[in-house]
Amino acid sequence: MTHELASAAGTEAEGMPDRACRRIARIAWALLVPTAILAWIPVLASPRFNECFFHGTSCSPGAGTTAWWAFWASAVAGAAAALSPLQSNRKPRQLAMSVQLAAHALMTFAILAQAA
Repeated sequence: MTHELASAAGTEAEGMPDRACRRIARIAWALLVPTAILAWIPVLASPRFNECFFHGTSCSPGAGTTAWWAFWASAVAGAAAALSPLQSNRKPRQLAMSVQLAAHALMTFAILAQAA
């Protein structure tokens, strides 16, 4: 086994490479607002929203607060993961990316839950 293969195998065993982690964090960070906008389309097209908007009935806060806080948690964790220097420790970056992706998914599902 050559030195390159040995070092690549060691990198795989240690976890996700730094550049890949930052790339995923940046992509998710860039897609945060478009995801939120696209998730609102079924909510705005729902009969429940129609009743609330035009008649003032069936209005409830729903999961809006959860979506709001999940949006900001994803934004802050994404900034921490995407903008941290490459020379820093890998574990906090991976943790921030994991929190970012979980908050991103929670925001999307919380918005979509309002359509039901």
